Amino acid sequence: MMDARAIDKGRIVELLDELTEGYEVFAPVMSDDVVLFDKIASGSEARLDFANSKRLPKEAFFPPSEVMFVYAGGQAEAPCSTGDRVLFGIRPCDARSFLLLDKVFNTP
Repeated sequence: MMDARAIDKGRIVELLDELTEGYEVFAPVMSDDVVLFDKIASGSEARLDFANSKRLPKEAFFPPSEVMFVYAGGQAEAPCSTGDRVLFGIRPCDARSFLLLDKVFNTP
């Protein structure tokens, strides 16, 4: 279950900077005049002044395409990101959708 917390707007960049030290942080960023959720290296990269994104936040966890494996020299290697992730700046309805996705993907 998610915890609700409040933070002063002036400290959001600082919070994101701290989170990037231990997590993969995905936040809203501007790319080709479109707001999307992408991995950030520092809090100053996050776009905090947008009304709505054109791309779904779930793409941070379920990208439209990804490398499944690389085969070279007779060896197959599966690139895997196993780190903990933080998805910052999503709307409440999008946060709720992740609970529904958990039911789909975590059911045997």
